[in-house]
Amino acid sequence: MFGFGRRICPGRFFAQTSVWLTIARALAVFNISKGLDESGREIEPVIDASPGIISRPGPYKASFKPRSAQHEALIRQAETLYPWEQSDSHELADIEV
Repeated sequence: MFGFGRRICPGRFFAQTSVWLTIARALAVFNISKGLDESGREIEPVIDASPGIISRPGPYKASFKPRSAQHEALIRQAETLYPWEQSDSHELADIEV
């Protein structure tokens, strides 16, 4: 994933720590459970991964709810302090490889 030997990625520890912190923060403030269907029953997720070099799970329904009113206030505060912004990824579309 990050190479090896002389050409190993110098940012690998930063990347792994960033992912770990993101997951830990989400688990700290949200109760995550199975999604619900139209009648309110839990949907059992189907294990369906895409094949290839980068495998990822197929689409599934899940429920994310703040753990408490204080957690919801914390989430709303972060949303206010760090609003979503459009990325500059569209600039990469014109780069020829």
